[in-house]
Amino acid sequence: MALSLASQARALGYHVTVAAPAADLPEAADADARIDGFVLGKLNEAKRFVVVSTQGKGDEAALRSAVATPAAYRAFVGSRRKMAALREKLIVGSPERVADRLMGLQETLGLDGILCEMNCGTKIPHHQVMRSLQLLCEEVKPRFH
Repeated sequence: MALSLASQARALGYHVTVAAPAADLPEAADADARIDGFVLGKLNEAKRFVVVSTQGKGDEAALRSAVATPAAYRAFVGSRRKMAALREKLIVGSPERVADRLMGLQETLGLDGILCEMNCGTKIPHHQVMRSLQLLCEEVKPRFH
């Protein structure tokens, strides 16, 4: 899927960069640039479209890189089962939903702390990030001892 999409993008005149572990990156990949792994580093200044199609290998690393990369558009190509599995790893929602998910993880894993990425990809306006942090501190944290 990913290589077919890259080939189609090249045919339409797009500059294509394919990122994957070297062992998974075929020499025949129709791309202007190839990156070993998912750390994109410095890219050309351009209107960017990012599509993640990992076939189950490196999904999370590829998604982290995609979210951290400035882009006009981002997409993830995956099955419904894969999307459901990835959604289970995220905690997003109302303070009640976040607290419930954290309590479940605390019971299951014995968590004694969390690390939050409140604005992964820097796409959320500052005032919204601050509001999320306020809700976390005032409505979620007090539910834990």
